[in-house]
Amino acid sequence: AFSTTNEDIGLIASAPKNEPFVTSLLLTIFELGTKENPVSYAQLSSSQSQWGCITPKKVDLSNNDGSHRIKNNDGIIEFEESGTYFMMAAGQTGSYDGKGTGDVHLWLRLNGKDVADSNTIQTVEGDTIVLVCQAVIKIEAGDKLELMFSADVAKGKLGFVTSQPESKEKVPSMVFSALKSIY
Repeated sequence: AFSTTNEDIGLIASAPKNEPFVTSLLLTIFELGTKENPVSYAQLSSSQSQWGCITPKKVDLSNNDGSHRIKNNDGIIEFEESGTYFMMAAGQTGSYDGKGTGDVHLWLRLNGKDVADSNTIQTVEGDTIVLVCQAVIKIEAGDKLELMFSADVAKGKLGFVTSQPESKEKVPSMVFSALKSIY
């Protein structure tokens, strides 16, 4: 479903000159293994706003929306099975009062060490905007992964924002997905 409170905002498809067509929406669905041999996966989220500072913090992931062979202890994600995993974190960045400005950073930390080239940065200028961090990582059984974040604040209080538009579902501050590739 798609909704907006602004009639000037919507999904737009386009056909740039000398380039492939740009769809307005793309949906991908795939099976995670079989009933007899399910793939390790996790879908985690947070329904609490999380405010950052220059000192890195762990992203809290208090909701386990579904998982198999991956454990979650409030954002410390432990893998029970070795393999190569695709991971994606998407956080709704914003400011406490809707007027803050600065940068929010999001990256991965594996077994206490920052994962090289995983840092992403989103500039906040008052409104909310989604920050995505994704990676494909070789994991060993027992490895522990954390999502880390910080905020370089010019004005206000910045971080990951939970919201609940009128009569709509709550929008989590962070959603994290991980799945083991099968080959």
